Amino acid sequence: MKMGDRLLDFGGKICYNTDGMEKVYRDKDWLWEHYIVREESTYAIAKEAGCGGVTIFNWLHRYEIPVRNSSEGIFLARRNSVVIVPDLLGFFKGRDSWGWLRENAG
Repeated sequence: MKMGDRLLDFGGKICYNTDGMEKVYRDKDWLWEHYIVREESTYAIAKEAGCGGVTIFNWLHRYEIPVRNSSEGIFLARRNSVVIVPDLLGFFKGRDSWGWLRENAG
């Protein structure tokens, strides 16, 4: 499914950047869905939309979508991140990977 198809699901118009990428972030419902409902960061939204984080920030303000403060952003980033336990980190670094796998597998 292309971004345009997702945008049309929200009933919005498709706008394009000069490089042909759709400007999905200009749709208020799409932006609300990603920032408020899915709790994505401005960086993650910008990456998907093919623009900069400041652009997303500006459109959030334009639509008067409540912007998270830095504490809320840090909290969500930590809550939504993956934690790798030290033993698993050792596996990924190659330190006795196969021995660890034999001892801890199923």
